[in-house]
Order: sequence, then C-alpha cells, then structure tokens
Amino acid sequence: NELISEGFFNKRKTLSEVQQQLHKEGIIVPQTSIPPYLLKHIRPPSPLLERDKEDVNGKSVWVYKKRR
Repeated sequence: NELISEGFFNKRKTLSEVQQQLHKEGIIVPQTSIPPYLLKHIRPPSPLLERDKEDVNGKSVWVYKKRR
C-alpha cells in the first residue's frame, strides 16, 4: 500500500518494475508472489489500482497504475 500512496503507480508499471522497486527497498519476493497483492487493490470494495494488457518489448503483459 505504501507504493500506491507514495505515487509509484502514478505511471504504469509492469510486474518486473514492481519487483525491482521492492528489491530496492530490501523486500525480496518472487515475481509470482506479486499479483495477489496487486489484485486486492484492483477489486472492489475499494479499488486503488487499474490494470490493462499492453505490449511491452514484444510481450503482452499486465501493467498497473493508480486509478484516477
């Protein structure tokens, strides 16, 4: 939740970018453990993030950003 409140998701972020930021903060987690955390902030009752599929480096991936 700190990443959201600190503005990290003001611009779109891939799972890889989220993982890199967590590593910078000393939080080591596998990329596969990140989506459940993000999904709870996408779904009701109080969604803070939204996600879309985008083409990034030739791959179709989910990108996450703060809801407007």
